[in-house]
Amino acid sequence: MIRACRPHQWAKNLLIFLPVLTAFNLAALPAAALAFLCFSFAASAVYIVNDLLDLPNDRRHPRKRFRPFASGEATAAQGAVASAALLLLAFSLALLLPGPFLGMLLTYLVITTVYSLSLKRKMMADVITLAVLYTLRIVAGSLATGIVLSPWLLVFSMFLFFSLATIKRQAELEDLTNRGKTETAGRNLLVSDLPIYRAMSISSAQAAVLVFALYTQDTSVQLQFSKPIILLLICPILMLWLGRMQLMTTRGFMTDDPLVFTMRDRVSATCGVVMLSFFLMAAAG
Repeated sequence: MIRACRPHQWAKNLLIFLPVLTAFNLAALPAAALAFLCFSFAASAVYIVNDLLDLPNDRRHPRKRFRPFASGEATAAQGAVASAALLLLAFSLALLLPGPFLGMLLTYLVITTVYSLSLKRKMMADVITLAVLYTLRIVAGSLATGIVLSPWLLVFSMFLFFSLATIKRQAELEDLTNRGKTETAGRNLLVSDLPIYRAMSISSAQAAVLVFALYTQDTSVQLQFSKPIILLLICPILMLWLGRMQLMTTRGFMTDDPLVFTMRDRVSATCGVVMLSFFLMAAAG
């Protein structure tokens, strides 16, 4: 049941801490940590429901057939009870945070439910929804802590996460190609779509880098950082990371969610540490 909750996917909810990082407001860390737990428990509940809905397709998939419900290690009844308990825990903790955060948590659950039931089988709607869900985590961190988000950060996030969402679909299509298949079961994906997804991923990644470069030149950013010029050093590292993600996907090494892959990949993690170091150096001067 712990594997069914996919705790490794909680890494995506670290985006909730981004407003705290960009505002350098350590006093908001407890609220962000509580919001992180709320989203993590709610996400696990959704993963369980999604696995139960996808049982027929997962049992035919070369890797997903080993998941707890698809393999028969856990029963549907156990999954239903666990999902309900996780949701109850998530909303109980959310009551300790500002009201708008609770509304965002509900919004997240509604979108993920609609995604599981319908949108993930809709062409393009699936990747746009994934990008929105990533960005919602950042907005949730803002609502939980009361930190106002920069519009630049939201625009950057949408481009970046759209690129990662298309990489996720590209990885599925690369896997189909390697297995000699032409289309997926349960998703509207064709191998012939691969060049389009690859092009969208690359262009969105470059747009994200451009938006970040423009963000460093914003007047408010210039006032917030002691040495804002150092922020520009993040751009080549960002291009390195996104370009490498694209190459790793093309070569068939992307077998998980791109953000989870980043946490496990040594080079990607190093890029993250270097970018964070430049960010802190710009702040500290």
